[in-house]
Amino acid sequence: MPVGIMNQAEVTACPSYERLFQEAMRRGDTGRLLALLQSAAPDTVESLNVNSFYEGETALHRSVVAGNLELVKLLVQCGADPRLATRDGWSALHIAAFGGHQDIVLYLINSSTSMFFLSKHRLFFSIFIAHFLEIGYMYDCI
Repeated sequence: MPVGIMNQAEVTACPSYERLFQEAMRRGDTGRLLALLQSAAPDTVESLNVNSFYEGETALHRSVVAGNLELVKLLVQCGADPRLATRDGWSALHIAAFGGHQDIVLYLINSSTSMFFLSKHRLFFSIFIAHFLEIGYMYDCI
């Protein structure tokens, strides 16, 4: 087993799973976050606060900065809220667009939790995302 990956028994038996998650988040270790979430029992993941902030960012913000689509998807499936903003006011969608992560932008736009937010700001986000992704249009998903 690769270094840093725990099996489900180890994660479930660990009384400080939240601490492990927070430590990986603090270090910006998206690989460790992914391994923790993938190996955890469903009830362990449900009790985890994936929307907690560390230094003004959530795990979702950090995974978007890293361009880790697999982790972004997993965090959203585990309840991460893409509408939350960093302490500087950037949502996960802003970060993805600015970083040029087209795959993450499209995923966040198509995720059901983002649609409520986007419906209020449709034109602004179309222009913003098109500008940063250097495309002249947005897909019909908006």
